[in-house]
Amino acid sequence: MIRGSSWECGWCGDFGSLQRTPAKKSQNTAQITLTLSFVYHVDLPETWSDLKKALRQIAPNDTSLSQLLGKVLLHHISAGIQHAGALPDEKKAEELRTFLHNTLDLNLGENAEEVMRDAKRGVLFCEEAALSETDCGTFWTELLATRPVEDYYNHVDPDGLFELFSELSSAYAYFGGKKDEEMGEAQDYQNALEEAYNTHWQNKVLLHPDVERAKRLLAQGKFPDYEDICREILLVEYPEEVPHETAEDFDELSWERVLDDVFTRDSEKGMEMWRRLLDIAEPSLKTDAKTAEKLLPDWDWLDSPTDDQALPLLVALDDERFVSQLFESAYLDRLQFHVLEICRDCGEETLARHCMDLALKNPCLEEQWRKRYTQVLAAAPSSKRTKPPARALARPPVSTPAKPAGESYYQFCNVQFKEDGAAYAYLTGGISLKAGDFVVVPIGDHQAEKLARVTEVFVCSTQNAPYPPEKAKFVLRKSERTAFPERTKPQHPAPKQAAVPAPTESRRAVPPVQSAPTANPQKSAPTVQSAITPPIVSQTPTEPEITEKKSTLSKKPFPLGKIIAAVLAVAVIAWVSISVSDRNKQRAAAYDAALQELSNGNYTSAEQGFSALSGYRDAASLSVYCKYADMYKDRTDYAGGQDELSNITLQYDTSWQQDVDALETRVKGYKAEKDAAEEAERQRIAAENAAKREQSLKDQYSGKLPVEGMPVSCLKYTSLGEPDKRLNCKNFEKLEQNQKYFNVYWYDGNGEMIAAGMCAQWRDDSEFMLKTFSQYYPSGSNKGQTFHYGNGDNNSGSIRDDYDNPEDLWEDNPDWYEDEDEAWDEWENG
Repeated sequence: MIRGSSWECGWCGDFGSLQRTPAKKSQNTAQITLTLSFVYHVDLPETWSDLKKALRQIAPNDTSLSQLLGKVLLHHISAGIQHAGALPDEKKAEELRTFLHNTLDLNLGENAEEVMRDAKRGVLFCEEAALSETDCGTFWTELLATRPVEDYYNHVDPDGLFELFSELSSAYAYFGGKKDEEMGEAQDYQNALEEAYNTHWQNKVLLHPDVERAKRLLAQGKFPDYEDICREILLVEYPEEVPHETAEDFDELSWERVLDDVFTRDSEKGMEMWRRLLDIAEPSLKTDAKTAEKLLPDWDWLDSPTDDQALPLLVALDDERFVSQLFESAYLDRLQFHVLEICRDCGEETLARHCMDLALKNPCLEEQWRKRYTQVLAAAPSSKRTKPPARALARPPVSTPAKPAGESYYQFCNVQFKEDGAAYAYLTGGISLKAGDFVVVPIGDHQAEKLARVTEVFVCSTQNAPYPPEKAKFVLRKSERTAFPERTKPQHPAPKQAAVPAPTESRRAVPPVQSAPTANPQKSAPTVQSAITPPIVSQTPTEPEITEKKSTLSKKPFPLGKIIAAVLAVAVIAWVSISVSDRNKQRAAAYDAALQELSNGNYTSAEQGFSALSGYRDAASLSVYCKYADMYKDRTDYAGGQDELSNITLQYDTSWQQDVDALETRVKGYKAEKDAAEEAERQRIAAENAAKREQSLKDQYSGKLPVEGMPVSCLKYTSLGEPDKRLNCKNFEKLEQNQKYFNVYWYDGNGEMIAAGMCAQWRDDSEFMLKTFSQYYPSGSNKGQTFHYGNGDNNSGSIRDDYDNPEDLWEDNPDWYEDEDEAWDEWENG
């Protein structure tokens, strides 16, 4: 590298001064042409000293690495010898022999002559020192183990690493490079070592992560930039589910994508993996909204889950710890909303209420989601799910704290399994039913499905329920039947003859009842039914209760006390039904009045009416519609509401759905116009700022020589103009951004190089910057004069034209001259 009147070799470190040609020459002055010839030489003792110094910088006080360093040096020297195909010339061989004999801390385990002999046969100490894309010796493995993981993600190389590679590469090229090509081979070898080292460093960090560190960070709610600690935990604990053949497998493979794929294949395994992360992060879930938001994403499958996907979720919700992680976290959003919907659609109303109670008490719950959560149980089950998962029906109910009387209301229905049969109570689960409808319900411990007819539908509180709501079963679905199937009676009954089973819509039939054997066929006539209508029983029937025939009336007299109790029970139930019915009539009348106000266009009044009926039919949704219909009645600019309107799906008064959709479309258009205007304004401001910055840079560098630290994009403004040539480093496209560099060159009209520079983008740089710059003097009659050539139009060829006074010349270029007087002489002669 040449700077002013000094030169320095970037490889060997030699330097010296160049004698500047005097500005004024007498006629007797002799002109001498100086030709420089560089000889590549490596001083082995100095190289060994530099290697030990570099290692101390990388891994201070690591004696095990120090013991291996000598073998590493001899490995690369012998690799150079094998690359050349023979031992070096006698001079270099003697240098190596002397170095091995005099250096006592190499720890090679062999004497000098043995090492020289073995170097003829092959590369030495591969097990300890090999470093390539496929091999990583003991020294390099231990060296990688000393580096913190943060260095990889922050693109930081430890001090001394570059020097370590540089010294090893110089030794390799000295013993294995062709004459006059040593510098190029050393650079290529160093690039290969660095690339192999970075590959093993990447594999160590990504394929063999420090899982304890990742767990510690997750528990603290710390998510380092560019690092996926959740994926690291899943990789170590569930390697069979995370692709990890190579580090490239992790390109764009986040932990969320891993779990999405597992949920698709094996929902139960996916739920296990997700819960593992939640358990680790539990200390931060309730206090750190960022942690909760990251670990509680709105999974795609929650929007329309299959039975196989919903069941593992319901089973997990049996664990109060999981329920707390979801609904007592510091971030509640769409995920919890979908979980509530799934509980409702699967008939787990008690579980849904328990989860919703936790959410409503959570201070982190935003008002918009508070309204939507409370509407879940008021709405009918989603049409996306026709019935709950079969196995979920067998799950034990979730225990919840007792509620005060009158706080919660439930809709029950009484059903019969045959004409004039006993009545059994079931929860409707949101299915619209009326007396006379036929339904399918579960019976027995095995949840067998049975056909039944609805005799009554009523609403009651927890205190007045005919059976504890948390233990009651749900109606599965409506049936298309309109009557019980007729039973075929045998004409000639015989002993042990099976009765014909009652047909049902079940995929699992109820076992037929065996009739009792009789000796006299005449005694097989139907028995007399009880004249008293049985009261509603407080438990669901078992299969034998439903299928066996009623026995004959007991001969014992029926106690009068039981008759009175039965009459009183019927009277109480009737009173509750009447009071609830009156309340429902009042709500229906208020709802119809609100609908009338909506039809008349009185949106404010309608909104107030619907708001007072939250939870009744479509009141909550229509209240939102009225709010924004009134807002946008005379407005054409966006003022909010797109998301709320897009979530409205009417379940009952569907004739208004087209009006809701039309308003949503209009509001969506206003939103798009607003977003487009804001984006256009942002682009205008960005373009204006970019133009100002460009003009500022042009003013800063225009007409001047390039300076180190300036952006490469501004070279066109300098007095040299755009570089005439650019030369990228080896493997430019494959290297990390902070490892790439390229050289630029300027030439004069005769093809001689007049300037050169090296450009790179280090970690803190926003773009490629000029890191080094050198100006050369062309041969010819103008020795001693600085020339400015290039593609620019501002080149004058005269220092006086470029600098108004000698002080500016000296101030801008202090390294060109011995002192200011020399700069004055240069300017006066220019």
